[in-house]
Amino acid sequence: MADPDNDPSDQGQQLQIQFTDKIHAVESIIVSDDGLVERMRDIFGDELRVVGAYNEHTFEFLYADAEITEQYTEEELIATGDEFILSGQREDTYQEQLFHLGELEYNVRGFEDGQVLRIPLTQATGLTISVASTANVSLPQFIDQLTHRHDVVFR
Repeated sequence: MADPDNDPSDQGQQLQIQFTDKIHAVESIIVSDDGLVERMRDIFGDELRVVGAYNEHTFEFLYADAEITEQYTEEELIATGDEFILSGQREDTYQEQLFHLGELEYNVRGFEDGQVLRIPLTQATGLTISVASTANVSLPQFIDQLTHRHDVVFR
């Protein structure tokens, strides 16, 4: 039985999920990824799970390995996006004020089988990269290179 106190549909707007390769270009939330997907595939190879872009209403999978599309239902993808992206956006400003360490540059969630990075680019937009737990990445250096090398343009 569903718990009405934890029903994501009662917590405001839900994130829309879309896949770049299944929509028309004009429906995409970005104009250009500036080679981001290819670069992530070059760096991580088979350890790359997801490259995504988000705004305040939509999470767009720019790349998703076959395991992701087979393993998760659309409802699970929406719930994951709602939890990680929408709740993260609400928490960013609070955490910046709480920790007195400047603007939030990224956050990471590490799991047994993988890592998920959320990199805010503006108050309402950002990127998400997910890699297998076996991927060796130096986060501060990686994030710096990612944000300075690729100019992802949102609509």
